[in-house]
Amino acid sequence: MLRFYKKLREKLKEGQTFVLMVLVKRRGSAPRDIGAKMALFENGQTFGTIGGGKVEALALEEAKKVLETGEGRLLEYTLTAKEVSEEGMLCGGEVSVLLDLWGKDKEEMLDELVKALEKGEELWLLLGLPPSLRGCLLVTKTEAFGNLEGIETKALDLFSITRPTLLEVGGKQLYVEPVLQEPTLYLFGAGHVSQEIAPLAKKVGFKVVVVDDRAEFANKERFPTADEIIVQDFEEASRNLPLGPQSYVVIVTRGHAHDYTVLKNVLGFATRYIGMIGSKRKRDIIFDKLKGEGVSEGLLSRVRSPIGIDIGAETPEEIAISIVAELIAFKNLMP
Repeated sequence: MLRFYKKLREKLKEGQTFVLMVLVKRRGSAPRDIGAKMALFENGQTFGTIGGGKVEALALEEAKKVLETGEGRLLEYTLTAKEVSEEGMLCGGEVSVLLDLWGKDKEEMLDELVKALEKGEELWLLLGLPPSLRGCLLVTKTEAFGNLEGIETKALDLFSITRPTLLEVGGKQLYVEPVLQEPTLYLFGAGHVSQEIAPLAKKVGFKVVVVDDRAEFANKERFPTADEIIVQDFEEASRNLPLGPQSYVVIVTRGHAHDYTVLKNVLGFATRYIGMIGSKRKRDIIFDKLKGEGVSEGLLSRVRSPIGIDIGAETPEEIAISIVAELIAFKNLMP
């Protein structure tokens, strides 16, 4: 998400007006979920996707008209039986796509949005749905940027909204989306499996941080796609990293002792995911030791071990695929 908004900001600074396309409503089958985004720039370039196929093609044609007229609109589309078959879906679906024109007046808001995401701050994006409501607003815990005439944000209880949703306020429709910090994968251990996990996780949208106490393993030559490489003692690193609700921890160190150390420390953080490589026997040994030290069953139940989706993986490449598939499932499917 940070990459998407950085691209929008970059284009605005170049003087490129664009149409922001957001999938704001879905019923039945659709290629993407609510919140999927795409931008059409003045020069004809696009960035992002709302799922491809007929819906995206139609939205792009309508977006061209928005660039010409300067007036946003709400596109509502129903997939027919024939289109459903062509899209490879089992049943019909209805989607609504907001087409919102963004120009120079949104530059400050985009700046603040990117800054907040980079700092890991919480914020909410509010978009009016035409014709009943137009405009947009960016709300942080302390400030608001943009304009949505007649909407009192204090009455919306925004801070309790954790997923994209549609609201009706005084007969006007409003799309509200919590803009989440980029999901960050912390790879503890810089061995062969981590080498395969890192580029794969990066491709599917994770910021990747590699942690190991050996500089000859944790370096840019071995991990060219990693966003950050930390060469530090596992004990210190696992205690002091800024782990939070958008953090995913994968423990693949070179030995049981290091796995135990990392797991013991990261269990104290409210992370989205914790997974530890190894057999059930190894897991039970580490779990028994932690339980003997007072760690509750509830905390240990959060740990995915053996790690990854069971696909009979054997090679480092196959193991990486199974682990990243599980990360995607936790990112997209878990409440």
